[in-house]
Amino acid sequence: MDVLFNNIRNYFLVPRSNLGITLKYPLYFGATDILGHLFSIQTVLQTGHIAGLESYVNFPLFHIYNAIGVEITGLSLRTGLFVFMGIAWEAGILLAYLLFLKISRSRRFALSATLLLAISPQLILYGSYAITRSLAFVIILCWFYLVLNENNINMSFWL
Repeated sequence: MDVLFNNIRNYFLVPRSNLGITLKYPLYFGATDILGHLFSIQTVLQTGHIAGLESYVNFPLFHIYNAIGVEITGLSLRTGLFVFMGIAWEAGILLAYLLFLKISRSRRFALSATLLLAISPQLILYGSYAITRSLAFVIILCWFYLVLNENNINMSFWL
C-alpha cells in the first residue's frame, strides 16, 4: 500500500510542474507559435468548423480538443489551452503506465518505467508547451494502447 501511495503522489508531480509553469506566467511561450494556436482555437469556436486552419488542416484535433474544452467549461481561451493540455499529459502518463504494463506484464517494471518517463527532461519540457506535437504524443500513446489491446477492439478499424 505504501508503494501505491508513493506512485500516486509521483503521478501528480509532473502535471503540477507543467501547470505551474504554464499557469504562473501570463502567457508562456516555449519556442513555438502559441498565439497562432490561440487564434486557430478561436476560429474553431466562432465558426464551428476547421476551414480557417490553413497550416493545421491535416491535424485539427489539437484545436478541436481545446475548443471543446473551452466551450464546455467556459474558461478563458488562454487558461483553457493550458489546463486542457495539462489534462492530456496526465492521461498520457496513465496511458504510458498501461502500455508498459501490457508489454512487460510486470507491475513493478511498469511503475519504474512510468516514473522514468515522468521525470525525463523531454516530457517535462514538452509537457509545458501547449502545442500540437504535445497532444500528438498522447494520441500516439493512446493508439499504441489500442493496438496492443486487441482482445477488446476491432483492429481493422484502428489500423
